[in-house]
Amino acid sequence: LADAAELCRQLDGNALAIELAAVRVATLGLAATRAALADHFALLSGGGAMRCDAQAPIARCDDRLQPQPLARRAAGGVWVPVRVCRRLDDRVGRALLGGAGEPAGATEVTARLNDLVERSLISRDAAAPAPRFRMLEVQRIHALGKLRASGGHAHGAAAHARHLCNMFEAGYAESDRTPDAQWIARHGPERDNLRAAIRFALEAPDPTLVARLAGASVWLWPAVGAIHEFQHILLHPLRLAGAYSLHATSTPSLRVKSAAEQAVTAFKGSPDVAGAANAQLCLASAFAQLGDTAANRTCLGRVDALLGERRQGKGYGWYCGSHAWAAQLDGDLRAALDWALQSRAAYRGSGVWHGATRAMLHIADLHLARGDIDEALAIGTDCEARLEGRQYPVDLGRALANLGTAWFACGELASARACWSRALDELRGLDFSYWVFDHIALLAIEDGRDDSAAQVIGYADAGYARLGKGKRVQNEQRAHARAMAHLSKQVDPSELVRLLSAGAATCEDEVIAIALRHATAVGRAE
Repeated sequence: LADAAELCRQLDGNALAIELAAVRVATLGLAATRAALADHFALLSGGGAMRCDAQAPIARCDDRLQPQPLARRAAGGVWVPVRVCRRLDDRVGRALLGGAGEPAGATEVTARLNDLVERSLISRDAAAPAPRFRMLEVQRIHALGKLRASGGHAHGAAAHARHLCNMFEAGYAESDRTPDAQWIARHGPERDNLRAAIRFALEAPDPTLVARLAGASVWLWPAVGAIHEFQHILLHPLRLAGAYSLHATSTPSLRVKSAAEQAVTAFKGSPDVAGAANAQLCLASAFAQLGDTAANRTCLGRVDALLGERRQGKGYGWYCGSHAWAAQLDGDLRAALDWALQSRAAYRGSGVWHGATRAMLHIADLHLARGDIDEALAIGTDCEARLEGRQYPVDLGRALANLGTAWFACGELASARACWSRALDELRGLDFSYWVFDHIALLAIEDGRDDSAAQVIGYADAGYARLGKGKRVQNEQRAHARAMAHLSKQVDPSELVRLLSAGAATCEDEVIAIALRHATAVGRAE
């Protein structure tokens, strides 16, 4: 049913296209038909009882347009604005309809778009606050083919990419002082356009344009919960964008450091003070992960000089959060908590919901490390409620993991077990679950499963080593030390070495099954 519904959406509900696709389903099945629809017309126009040229109706409509005032220009004419993406706005239309010369004027663009809307070739997105238009997928594919045949594809794609670059570079300058909700409402709808622009720049190839697009859009991806997609799109580090995408995901610390150093070098002498400060913050984060607190503080000192009197905005919130981590690594939990509270205040003052939530996660962790269990539970529960249903699996996983640790400290083992189980579900596949297993090892020990505890500790040790994390912070240090003290007394030394090694070689799904084995059994009994 889901495949059938998605196939109909993919064909924009076009009755003829769905009828033609149904014939192919009889041969290929639903899933294979959906996959093959990347080349709509080749699939739908093949042989069989319903043999039909699926392009013919659109081509006839195309031909009927030619005598009208919308006659093609050398760059592809009327098909230029609707080819690049499913959506376009008035500003993109001006740039693309103008061909190789000056951009078209607003009046000309409006007239052309109105004509296309009246002919039902494009439709207005009524929900969008600014003028946005889309066309049916089958029409878009046909238009794209026409544009390529006319030789105007490269020009249109380049103009589109440059427009998106200019738009997001202006948005980057605004992002530090614009509340998240307002900034995302303005730039979030451009994600499809941005993907297309980056794809064109990568294929061109135009490394400078890729770097500009990625760097200018660096705040959009985490704001909409798509930082992993951003990392996947880039594939390799590109200035601040690459450094940030690696910093914000579970990546080997030395790789983060290398990307951040490239970003720092790229911003030397640049008038972009915010970019230079953020590059230094990425490098500070890398040094913190490596456990090099001296180098971390050196970077923060450079950021302090760059910020000057600017003690507000996202950049300042990040700066305070970095100081909080530095103080925590030094063991000064009071100072760490003060900096984390300043970080939350800076984010809140700037309307940055996600930054404020991440600062709250750190505050909950610090209260837990200081032994303020009730405060950790209250803030952790608030964070869970804020993150539930949103696309931030790493943050929700962190919130649930810390909640589990707080419940365990209260002796509420069932609640701890439930939180840790949910945390692992959120973090699964993100290579970010390794640190939770120090705590889960204690639960396995409470269950009387010392062998399982040793294996999950081995998995956690391997995660820290693989990602180059220099040291555990307080809560994980204590859990690890407590578990190892118990295992060293209760398990034969050679057997303990074997179990730790077995855990280090275990895949994530298997170690999760080992860790939660008793939880499943308890659930069935209850």
